[in-house]
Amino acid sequence: MSTKNSKKQNQKRKTSKISTTSSEQAVSTQTSPKKKSPKGAEVNLREPWIKRKSGYIAVGLISLALAVLVAYQIIKGSGDWGQGILWGLIFGASILLIFFGMNWFHSLFNKDKGEKQTTESKK
Repeated sequence: MSTKNSKKQNQKRKTSKISTTSSEQAVSTQTSPKKKSPKGAEVNLREPWIKRKSGYIAVGLISLALAVLVAYQIIKGSGDWGQGILWGLIFGASILLIFFGMNWFHSLFNKDKGEKQTTESKK
């Protein structure tokens, strides 16, 4: 019985050694330098998804729509037009403030990127 168990354990050890060496080979092939792909195939995740003008229009429309919705809900609930318009304007302006504030904040850390874009556009 003990010889059968020891044979099974030896077989398991052999298969585990084989599997580890194959996994090591897979890791080594993954870490090897990749061939340079054509420029069209490279994807830069830092690039914008949409144009700046389209983004401004989208954020402006969304903030306007939410401002109107907030104003409508307050006017409908309390009947006070002044308070509804005030809170609608505050809510719409806060969305724009957050959007432009985050753009400004990110521009503080991406100064090199902005300089490269302006020099490339001048060429």
